Amino acid sequence: KPIEKAGLRRVADVLMQKALSVEDLKLVEAMAERYVSHRFDVIKQFLPPLSMKVPMDVELHMEETKRPEHYRRRFLLSKTGETAVELAADFVAKQNRSSLLVILPTEREVGLLIKGLHHRGVSDYIEYDTKLKPAIRRQRFVEIADGKHRLVIGSRSAALLPFPAVDHIVVVNEYSENFFEKRSPYWNVRDVALLRADLSRTDITFIGSAPSLEMWRLIQIGWVEAQKGKSRILGKEPKIRCAPESFHATIRDGLKKGVVLMSV
Repeated sequence: KPIEKAGLRRVADVLMQKALSVEDLKLVEAMAERYVSHRFDVIKQFLPPLSMKVPMDVELHMEETKRPEHYRRRFLLSKTGETAVELAADFVAKQNRSSLLVILPTEREVGLLIKGLHHRGVSDYIEYDTKLKPAIRRQRFVEIADGKHRLVIGSRSAALLPFPAVDHIVVVNEYSENFFEKRSPYWNVRDVALLRADLSRTDITFIGSAPSLEMWRLIQIGWVEAQKGKSRILGKEPKIRCAPESFHATIRDGLKKGVVLMSV
């Protein structure tokens, strides 16, 4: 029986060879299970814009790399008067021996990070973003998957880049609504980055001025380690407190000293 009569279509051509590694396929399966979706809907999120006119006949070298038994999951809280992007620029500039994937919410923040890295003497990087033309995205996709770059900076789509040499993932302002994919399978960067780090045993660092409620829960149960620097406001310690301390006790203690400002 011809396949056309069975409602099937013939494969016209193979546009890319070895696009995804074994680790990438494990992440595909994990995302399909987590977001209750078909694996092919997930795979489409991984690939760059393909074209029948421009087949990507490239042999990608994706050898399995040895991963450490232990890896770190942490959240870095920016100091008072310091933006998360500034803290990220300082952090990335100090990781000169690592292969980093840095993910930011918007193109504006990507530009601010790149500007900050230039001020810190870092110029060896590649940017991957949906704003790039399809031909450039295909070219950079191949270069990154082939291990030709050690620092990759991008927005939401960069979270699914095949990057076999990566040993550290950095996510800036994970609470941002721009990190949520509005089309099926509706994944978000925070959860996918954690899945990816867990499957590949890769260090992951979240940087922000405040954690989301989901991140705060992970910090509370000890899944993510929280770190913050000492802050000063006009030379004095800030009178700011956070849960899990009872807000009732905080209000009572504050009223003994003066005025209390509550934000709900």
